Amino acid sequence: MKTSAARHNCCFLSLAAWLAASLLAPAMAFAEMRAIPVPAAVVYAGDQIVQGILVDRQFSVPDAAAKNYVLLRRQVEGLYAKRTLLPGKPIPLAYVKLKDSVVQGVLTKATFEMNGLVISTFLIPLQSGVEGELIDARNPEYGRTVKALVKADGSLQVGGL
Repeated sequence: MKTSAARHNCCFLSLAAWLAASLLAPAMAFAEMRAIPVPAAVVYAGDQIVQGILVDRQFSVPDAAAKNYVLLRRQVEGLYAKRTLLPGKPIPLAYVKLKDSVVQGVLTKATFEMNGLVISTFLIPLQSGVEGELIDARNPEYGRTVKALVKADGSLQVGGL
């Protein structure tokens, strides 16, 4: 025979399950079938995403999750994979990037500009980066590490950031 506390607990759990289902049902109703571009074959990290590698597949994507995934081919064509992309799987936006303007470990021209004074040198980037990104770079002569801004022309800007 159930005690009154057990009956109360059972009713509370039923009420909680009903409440959760009623709150989640409307959110799930906004999921719609969409044709989403996915890789037809494995795309490895560092590979460029080209037009022929993508195919469309139908997925039910909730509106809240849609902003995190590639929904149109033009969002990714010409970009590079940051991580391995699997065939038939949606592509998270965080897994693609522009081509690196600066490559880790490759001697790169750097400039320091202030009040009309321009000093040029070469630094070794400690990480790859795209235009507008702030990265660490090392001076090969002194071994000192500095923050540098990646410029569109593939060089670095130091100071005045």
